[in-house]
Amino acid sequence: MIRLVASDIDGTIIGEKNSLTPKNLKAVHDMKASHINFAICTGKPYAMVKKFCKELQAGYGIFGNGNQIIDLQSRKRNFSKNFNR
Repeated sequence: MIRLVASDIDGTIIGEKNSLTPKNLKAVHDMKASHINFAICTGKPYAMVKKFCKELQAGYGIFGNGNQIIDLQSRKRNFSKNFNR
């Protein structure tokens, strides 16, 4: 049984015009209807993709190349780390 699908968004779910295609949006919503959690994985910070998280009804997000892991339903940060240069 599949419980979670995690996907990159840039160039994968979000197209060239920085928008979600109806086909991809429907696929994610169909997963949610089947009780499959969806997680966004991106190198961008949460603030830059917040809109897409909401549209996709993502349950979890991995942002900033792993700097932040957030339960998007409860808004709880499960992990947050600033990497030193």
